[in-house]
Amino acid sequence: ITVTDIESEHTDGALMVEVTPEGLMKPLDALTYYAETESDIKIIEIGGSTGDMEAEVFLESLRQFRRDHVGRVLHVHLGYVPFLSVSGEYKSKPLQNSLRELLRLGIQPDVVAARYEPDHGSLPETLLEKIALFSNLDRERIVACPDLPSIYSVPIHLLEKTGIHSIVSDFMGMDLICKI
Repeated sequence: ITVTDIESEHTDGALMVEVTPEGLMKPLDALTYYAETESDIKIIEIGGSTGDMEAEVFLESLRQFRRDHVGRVLHVHLGYVPFLSVSGEYKSKPLQNSLRELLRLGIQPDVVAARYEPDHGSLPETLLEKIALFSNLDRERIVACPDLPSIYSVPIHLLEKTGIHSIVSDFMGMDLICKI
């Protein structure tokens, strides 16, 4: 996807880059195109970091797409929970910050997958409850996801190990059976 930027030179030689409504339409058009293809479930990954200027156009497109497809978009936010060796504990602040930014942009995730380094043990229940509090979600909507060898393994891991398929089943109003 190419986002068209308009650059203009100011009198002091500085450049201004402006994201135009036409630029916003390109990712939104792509999302809409894939939504209309034949399959019941689609996984669309929006890479990058929440809060990065480069991701803004894609997040705004996601917000608009979800508004236009109410009841058809289940947003799973994957965020990192680092382990601090100095204190010997996991810290949820980076994930809280990305959630706050999403909420500021008008995007409420339906599920939060908390990514962590399994070498230091699993995420404590109290930390998952804290993430639920800051994401405005029930605890059942927060799933732990250890670092995996490939980002492409994450959806399969979520289906096989976290029970997220029951959340998807409830959302879709269908009895889904997880077969991988």
